Amino acid sequence: MIMPDSYGNEFWGGLKNALTFSLFIDGIPMVYYGDEQSFGGGNDPANREPLWTNMNTNHEIYKMLKTAISVRKQKQVWDLPYREAWVDDSLYVFSKGTEVLPVFHIGDGRQQSIQVPNF
Repeated sequence: MIMPDSYGNEFWGGLKNALTFSLFIDGIPMVYYGDEQSFGGGNDPANREPLWTNMNTNHEIYKMLKTAISVRKQKQVWDLPYREAWVDDSLYVFSKGTEVLPVFHIGDGRQQSIQVPNF
């Protein structure tokens, strides 16, 4: 079962945040089988959807992961130091070295300016 688009932008934004966080935080990243296609899983047998008949390389999550993994490899983020740059109730920013700056926002569409020293 593929997750319907009716979940809305907050769901997709949260999924993108979680996947990006996993790829750029220290440690071994975890992307579950089917995440790149937004498979919904469920009870048996819905928990084993075949990728070979459902692979959509134009899916927005697939494209986002492809880009994030490319940056991860190109910058070799696993060798870069982690530094927390900003934390509050709706915004989390950290850096990997001086070139990679993931930003995670939860909540309304408000704009916020922050200063990230040495970046």
